[in-house]
Amino acid sequence: MLLAGSSAGGPGTLFNFDAVAQTFDDADLFLVNDSGPLFFADNVLSPQLVGQVVTLYNGSVALPNAPQLFQPDALPGVYAYYADRYPDATFGLASFLGDDVFQQFYGFGQAPGDVITDEEFAAGLRDVRAQLPDAWGTFYAEGDAHTFLRARYDFVSAGVAFDEWVAGILAGSPTDVDPGTARVVAAR
Repeated sequence: MLLAGSSAGGPGTLFNFDAVAQTFDDADLFLVNDSGPLFFADNVLSPQLVGQVVTLYNGSVALPNAPQLFQPDALPGVYAYYADRYPDATFGLASFLGDDVFQQFYGFGQAPGDVITDEEFAAGLRDVRAQLPDAWGTFYAEGDAHTFLRARYDFVSAGVAFDEWVAGILAGSPTDVDPGTARVVAAR
């Protein structure tokens, strides 16, 4: 069972995977969050906006077994929560390093006039990757575009096509693709 979501559907995968996993408890489980990252760094995802995101996605109902995720700055712990709760599942997070849509969206939680720069956004994504459990892979690409699944399924970053990366997720072998490293990091 693959749960995939793009744009606002990216965080939607993070709030709904638990219900899908429980419904299809005998299935092999996979998640692909296409361009909807949750960041650890407050300069990219403010605690104020996290509260609104939790409310928007009805977080306490969607994740009733994880009330610890709704403490200040704890929501990005959802990555580890799923890796621990579903040790046989495989997960993926994809994003453009300068995604203009999410930079603007996450800018709503910042002080008036503050803008999330491409550099801050890319650093936030790489910080997420550094903290992800082994069950997670990442596909990062240069540019300010938004989403891969609808129109960019064959998009290539660091020599790897997005569809090949997804195939690795579905094979249970998540990898990290990042043009900033000029290499693909093998399955962890």
